[in-house]
Amino acid sequence: MPAKRQHISPGQPERTKTGFSELDEITGGFAPGELIIVASRPAMGRTSLLFNLAMHIALIEKKGIAVLSPTSKAENIIPMLLSMQANFEWHKVCDGSATSDDWQSLQRAGQAIGEANIKIRNYFYHNMNCFVYDLRHCNKNVPGISIYGFSNLSKPFPSPWKEDECLQLKDAVRNMPTPMIISLPLWIEDHSPADNDEPTSYTPTMRSLRKWAPLAALADTVLLLHYEDAYHYGETNYKSTGHHTITVIKQGRERIGVVPVSFSTGR
Repeated sequence: MPAKRQHISPGQPERTKTGFSELDEITGGFAPGELIIVASRPAMGRTSLLFNLAMHIALIEKKGIAVLSPTSKAENIIPMLLSMQANFEWHKVCDGSATSDDWQSLQRAGQAIGEANIKIRNYFYHNMNCFVYDLRHCNKNVPGISIYGFSNLSKPFPSPWKEDECLQLKDAVRNMPTPMIISLPLWIEDHSPADNDEPTSYTPTMRSLRKWAPLAALADTVLLLHYEDAYHYGETNYKSTGHHTITVIKQGRERIGVVPVSFSTGR
């Protein structure tokens, strides 16, 4: 299916580029007040994609971006961002194999992260009221990344948010001066090949977001990240694609394209 280009009408808010040219071509970028969902199965690179988007918007586009991530604690996020920015494998720090060049790269990465103006706030027990309150008081569109974390979202439980809570969240995001990207995990029971028109593919669809249905239905854009190679390691007849794909869905129903992507994962 050929990708559709998102039509941008005159007078609409300025949209921010994501750093992924094919994604920008079909979405036009992200606009203030938009709710974007990034979802994938575990180990697909969802968190790396999330922060690649955020770092590009903060550092290159010089805009503000809000993200909600299950990986929210500073002690987890900062090493990951350093690895991504330096294209560096973090285990080298742990096993003592980092070279002087590695340390110089980390130093430059640290300077870049400092310029990203990162703010982190954690929430526990799915406290939507405090989260929405904070979003409604987010009235400054300054370059930087505001990270909101719900650690329990990373566990395979039913959706913690009811429909009325999702409506409150959508209303708060709509009035923000920045876009909001929410990272959501998909689990093994949420998807099977039977969900697809192609029964041999594990590519997620909107049906894979069934546990998050109240929130997914309100999203302006859903990005479903997938890496088909992960399901076929060791299969002699499988031809590797060598890249991830993002299925782009607008307003919960219309698939407007599938784009190949590659990004720094950092380990």
